[in-house]
Amino acid sequence: MSRIKNATFQGAVPRSVVADASIRRDWLANVAGDVAKVSDLATGENGETPITHTGNGDGCPLRLPLAAQHLDRSLIIYGTTIAEDDFYVLAVPVFVPAGEADIYRLDVDMRALAGAVVTLEVLDSTGANVWGPYPGTARGTDDDLPGASNVSQAQRFRWDFEVAAAGVFYLLVKRPCYFIDADPDARIVSWTLDHVRATVGESNGLTAGNGGTALSDPYDAHATFTPSTDHDTYDEEVATDGPLSAYVLTRINRQLNTLWEYITGAVIPGNATYQCSTTWNNNRASFTSEGLMDFPLQVVALGACHGDTGKPAVGDYTDSTPSDGLIGWTTHPLSESATNDNVTSLVMTLPSFRTSSSDLKCLVFVHSPGGAGTTGNWRFRVNNGTTATNSSAVALVQVGTSNFLVATITGIPFSASADNLLNIQIAHNAAGAGVDQLDILGACFYFDP
Repeated sequence: MSRIKNATFQGAVPRSVVADASIRRDWLANVAGDVAKVSDLATGENGETPITHTGNGDGCPLRLPLAAQHLDRSLIIYGTTIAEDDFYVLAVPVFVPAGEADIYRLDVDMRALAGAVVTLEVLDSTGANVWGPYPGTARGTDDDLPGASNVSQAQRFRWDFEVAAAGVFYLLVKRPCYFIDADPDARIVSWTLDHVRATVGESNGLTAGNGGTALSDPYDAHATFTPSTDHDTYDEEVATDGPLSAYVLTRINRQLNTLWEYITGAVIPGNATYQCSTTWNNNRASFTSEGLMDFPLQVVALGACHGDTGKPAVGDYTDSTPSDGLIGWTTHPLSESATNDNVTSLVMTLPSFRTSSSDLKCLVFVHSPGGAGTTGNWRFRVNNGTTATNSSAVALVQVGTSNFLVATITGIPFSASADNLLNIQIAHNAAGAGVDQLDILGACFYFDP
């Protein structure tokens, strides 16, 4: 016998769902065929191109928030080696997944002098400017921010900007910074990046049902399902003029429930006998042919740099406990040893994507006052502190013609459906030789299949 699967989704004719209507073989076959079609599209099994989240007829946009980070760092200039000037106080890479090119909203909360001009510019992966620089809209004093002095105001600066394509982009927020006597309360407090919602309550992707429960199950639940046979119904079970068994309908019901659990990652509400016999929890790792999704995970801001001349905002880092202010941002000096040091450590629960071919990546965004020619000995890697395993170390690549560089780390070890401690680490392979100071600006983790 052959497996029933519709070439295209058929749905149900009105009479097939009328109470007390007779049941036709082709109606039941279409239900079974539709289940198999949707299952294969969801999982990528049986030669189907899996449903994606491009929003172009193949699925719904993920609508995931890209970043929400509390910083609370001083923006006061210390010392005499750095003059009052414009500085990039937020410079981060972001990954926009397929289908998510849209209008984004960046909010930056900071204490700034009244009338201060704070601008945003957006670079593409080549370093070309694709938006801005444009001044942000000051939202006025915000009671949720730390209190302001008589010279500084706690303000929220907002930008709504368009990202026209998927891929990697760089956000750079610039503002003037001053010595302590001119702006004693200058701080960057927090920032968020998200889609601009078209309507109030817009969905973040797949939504749950109405929470209703099945009142009863008149038939015994079917035996344990396995991924290879989970959504199979065969033509002889719905043969013309043959008996129509409640067993078949019960199994289709179970298949639909299992498919719901697979897609949403949530256990179906209602009678427990209709739920999966094992906990799926969106465990895509069991589907060896599954097409993986573009999936942003986390963005973190780490440092600041000079906005115009290429001089470092942080100065030479010679103390293991640097002062607060711009000099306290993450930086690495000429004397850095060859030992792998943690730049930052992040803990995140990673989706159930296959670890063998997940294409989990980390992008580290760096500023070098001396340009790309002085950074050849630096190496970056990701260490999984949970499993004590490392990715390969990679070198920096220049972004455009500026002093910005990026390390793209691949082959990152992780455990699916579990908390992972991921350490971004830095080292160089020739201590002090041709090595310039680096300002570590920001990083992002994402799946890019």
